[in-house]
Amino acid sequence: MTVPRRWPLLLVAALALVAAGCDKTIPPAPPTAGGSAQTSAATPTTAPAPAAADYCTLAERISTESGVMVNKHFIPLRTETLDMFKAIVNLTLAVKDQLAASVPDDIRAAFAVALPYFQALKDANFASNVPPPAGFVDANKAINDYGVAHCGFVFDQ
Repeated sequence: MTVPRRWPLLLVAALALVAAGCDKTIPPAPPTAGGSAQTSAATPTTAPAPAAADYCTLAERISTESGVMVNKHFIPLRTETLDMFKAIVNLTLAVKDQLAASVPDDIRAAFAVALPYFQALKDANFASNVPPPAGFVDANKAINDYGVAHCGFVFDQ
């Protein structure tokens, strides 16, 4: 029996198109060796167009912070806890605006399916009777497949 792919990445990302005001942001990545986290005043203030890397970085940070990912590998589903799942939902919703700005066009529709579900789960205090919307399974698969193909994520069994 194979362990089904889960929805953390979707959560992670799913994130973008339902407006439920949350102001939190994920802090910037720490500086790399020899680099600096600070930017100079000469840095342009216009944000570059969203790139897959931006989305991948956010998705990886949320997954790692929630405990479901280590070194771009999602932990086996059977070891994921409810607290980890709740962290994914909460962290995703907290940065939904950032995710909305970075979500690649090829999975934007999938996020539009997933995000309202995450909000509904949170609003219902993660009750088990919150039904996923129509198309959720396909949306989740699209997001997971994107993460594997473009972000280098791996789903460990």
